[in-house]
Amino acid sequence: MERRLSGLIKGVSGSLLLAGTLLAPVALPAQEAIRIGGTGAALGPLSRLAAAYQRRSQDIAIVVTHSLGSSGGIKAVAEGALEIGLSSRPLTDDERQRGLVAREFCRTPFVLAAGQRVKTDGLTLPEVVRIYRGEMAAWPDGERIRVVLRPASESDTAVVRGLSPECAAAVDIALKREGMLMALTDQENADLLEKTPGAVGFLGLAQLITEQRRLQVLALEGIRPAEKGAVNRNYPHRKPLYLVTRERPSPATARFLAFVASPEGRRILEEAGAIPAAAPLP
Repeated sequence: MERRLSGLIKGVSGSLLLAGTLLAPVALPAQEAIRIGGTGAALGPLSRLAAAYQRRSQDIAIVVTHSLGSSGGIKAVAEGALEIGLSSRPLTDDERQRGLVAREFCRTPFVLAAGQRVKTDGLTLPEVVRIYRGEMAAWPDGERIRVVLRPASESDTAVVRGLSPECAAAVDIALKREGMLMALTDQENADLLEKTPGAVGFLGLAQLITEQRRLQVLALEGIRPAEKGAVNRNYPHRKPLYLVTRERPSPATARFLAFVASPEGRRILEEAGAIPAAAPLP
């Protein structure tokens, strides 16, 4: 995050609080289980929510899996492997026809981030376009700029395209350039941004905060996504996050959804770098 904010970030360690896996059986106590998984962008905030809920509801065992991607989380809910899927995109018609419901529970600033050694405080949209096109190849100190891309089908790529028509065209050019860095998951994206000298790219502020990523957040068009440790609601670029369930979730799942929308749940989301949804979860 930007240097002035790095000391203000509170939260959990970089590893997720409640980790599980769908690849092998999970040993759980004799409790009712709520299994949660999906897009990596939402794992950190949901781990915080799950930990807080677990402390007050000892009869519920909550397991947050590793990253499955939005589509993987949605499919797992449809097949009964998860009670709650995490998605950064709305459901398709086919997914809704399978009896699924997506509830937007927050939006997180979609931020431009760079390694801590990059010598700049911010970029303009025209500069972002030039970087993606390969026309601006170095930072002010001469260090090579390395753009971290996401696959064309990823929701993050759609958000970058949506910044402006010029950004959309520049992304298409970048995806065709040879030697570009490509991150397949949200966590790999953040890893590449941290470890690659001169790297720059986009990710959700909530992921950066909850995973305590060693990154600086750049101002975009002179607007900072966060100020004095709080989300700047005037920052216009946001990434929606959804909770996906069956049309009729179990009573235990419904109670957890109500907790997410409660004052305590909303406070946890705000501290995690997200703006809670305006309407309560149904």
